[in-house]
Amino acid sequence: MALALQDTLANLFAGVHILASKTVQPGDYIRLSSGEEGYVVDINWRNTTVRQLSNNLVIIPNAQLAG
Repeated sequence: MALALQDTLANLFAGVHILASKTVQPGDYIRLSSGEEGYVVDINWRNTTVRQLSNNLVIIPNAQLAG
């Protein structure tokens, strides 16, 4: 059970950190080391939605964004 919750809890704590620290906010342009880049549309407790320049929406787990 704990192993199954590992990713969910990592995303939850990363989401709380991102929201509390306000290091990334909707409207910010971001570029990740994995290659995703674009404008932040929404941040919630589990993931962040980014609109790429091609107008595609990409959902990024908060643990990946915070890491």
